[in-house]
Amino acid sequence: MKIRLLGLVCAAVLVASCGGGSTSAEQSAINNSASALSDVLNYVFENCFAFPCDCPGGGTIDFDGTTYTATNCQSSDGDSFTGTVDVDGDSVTFAFSVFGECTAISGTVTGIDEDNCSGTITGACADASVTCSMSSNCEECNIN
Repeated sequence: MKIRLLGLVCAAVLVASCGGGSTSAEQSAINNSASALSDVLNYVFENCFAFPCDCPGGGTIDFDGTTYTATNCQSSDGDSFTGTVDVDGDSVTFAFSVFGECTAISGTVTGIDEDNCSGTITGACADASVTCSMSSNCEECNIN
């Protein structure tokens, strides 16, 4: 149950990441990618009882008790993810070389257990560099 909860927290943070009101191409790319990863994690944690586990569209996701590792993990629609999510208490650190439509997504968000988020997410999406700062309620990330 703890693994599932941590996975859902990671998905929630990623979906929230850089989810401000912008309609730019890079904003759309990161929102679409985060939504696809959320779908992948929901699938994995509803259907996997041991790790590594197959992703819905191919590839695998593994969990060693601290780090989730996606290796060519694909959503059912073909979005691909390769990288890691490290969980340390109320801190989550992301490092993806492939993140759906985006590349080089990285950053750390802290305070996720207390609804007191802080941190930044940086990535390359739609041929643009994007950096955003988490809102204190962990529900959106404002592009800088």
